Amino acid sequence: MTQAKRYHPLVLVFQLKNLIRNMIIIGVYLFVFNAGSDDAFYTYARYIFLGIFALIALSYVYKWFTHTYKLDTGAFQLYKGLFAKSRRTVPFSKIQNVQRHTSWLHRLFGMTSITFETNMEDHDDSVTFRAVPPAEADRLEDVVKQHEAETETGEAEADAAEGDAETEPSAPPAKTVHFRPGTKDHIKASFLSLSFFALIPVIISLVSNVDSTDTFNRVMESGFVSALIDAWWKITLIVVLFAAAAVIFGAVKTILQYGRYEIASDDERIYITKGFFQTSSFSVQKSRVQAVEYRQPPINRWLGMTEMRLISAGGANAAGGTENITSLYPYMSTARAAGLIEEILPVFSITDAMTPLPRRSLFVRLVRPSWVWLIATGLLFYFEPSPFDIYIPWWILSAVLLVLVILSRLLDFAHTRYAVHNECIQWRKGGWTTFLFVTKREKVSEMTFKRGILQKPAGLSTMVTINRSNPVKHTDIDDIPVDSARDMKDWYSRRTGDILTE
Repeated sequence: MTQAKRYHPLVLVFQLKNLIRNMIIIGVYLFVFNAGSDDAFYTYARYIFLGIFALIALSYVYKWFTHTYKLDTGAFQLYKGLFAKSRRTVPFSKIQNVQRHTSWLHRLFGMTSITFETNMEDHDDSVTFRAVPPAEADRLEDVVKQHEAETETGEAEADAAEGDAETEPSAPPAKTVHFRPGTKDHIKASFLSLSFFALIPVIISLVSNVDSTDTFNRVMESGFVSALIDAWWKITLIVVLFAAAAVIFGAVKTILQYGRYEIASDDERIYITKGFFQTSSFSVQKSRVQAVEYRQPPINRWLGMTEMRLISAGGANAAGGTENITSLYPYMSTARAAGLIEEILPVFSITDAMTPLPRRSLFVRLVRPSWVWLIATGLLFYFEPSPFDIYIPWWILSAVLLVLVILSRLLDFAHTRYAVHNECIQWRKGGWTTFLFVTKREKVSEMTFKRGILQKPAGLSTMVTINRSNPVKHTDIDDIPVDSARDMKDWYSRRTGDILTE
């Protein structure tokens, strides 16, 4: 493509929708709740509101008119400006992830959005097309993939030429589907997502308005037991309706969120798609995955469920969406989750032979000050709150919070493990919610060790690793023995032979 072109004009509709969503509360307050007010404040506020709205809308039109793009050889060329023009070049080689999002408004107009995330450390590090026809999105993605394939083919041919070897043209990689949730998975997700809790405020409001005055009078006149017997059918009906509504609500929300969910891969990339009416998709090169993180909240851990997350060098959020698409199906069995990573990313191997923390680490953790508890105690002493109009001495609330802090530290000590095996390093930590982090030596851009005042006499240290991500991924493990820290440092020093130019 030699001629730069403007973005699709439907972009203006999506920007206007976002503008209305962001300003609707102020607009309703000024033009609905205070519609009949002749106060000068509201009169001028309405004019200012309309002026700001018009200026922002006109700025969208100006940006659409002056922002253009074209596909050059091996790069996106992005132009902006009317009189003072500027150009931004985004090489295809910098693209890490490709994400799509199709909202109900996209579907209404037969459009979609696509975002190309890069590893460029810039405030504007992605190339986003907020509204394009699906065929154009496919074309853009195919151009990027073709460039990647040509680059890899050129490198392979160069290697073959050096070794006087002949290479045969390879067929396009076949995509393998690794996971699709079934009916049982959706049912489990409906309960584990706790979506039905969103109905509790509504149900409480309805219950409080169902003959509340009459019931209260009967409780006072005839006693609690007789009133409860008389109203048993109402209570039973409310409980049944609440349970049915909660189950239906959770099931519908889960199906809308994870309907048509699929995890697939080929030799080069990982593909994740999700959503029913609003769909999102994510693809990333396997070589770009920096780490894998496993997360287990208490309920998931008791039920043997695990949520996995891929840490990649590009951005994390789906275009136009609010949820991290790099999180794999969060209600997968732990055994299946481990097997899935072995299928998709065998380079991130996981071992069960992990080293626990020594007992002196527990002592350091217990004597370490808890700033949360200290600040909360000060606030409790000053305000002396009475939750639910029940007077409880501040020191009792402080003691309960201290017990929770100590229990969390005990659980964190019990859960914390670490291991270095071959080219991988992994550790698990967390009190109520546990995290298992796995990465390769070549993916760790920096590893640092630090020692606090309490750690030095106990011979302990804290290790921090940094992986390229957006934002940069900092992970740490506290209170490991100094000898283990030295071994990790020696292991990391051998990274030079592992580094690959990306």
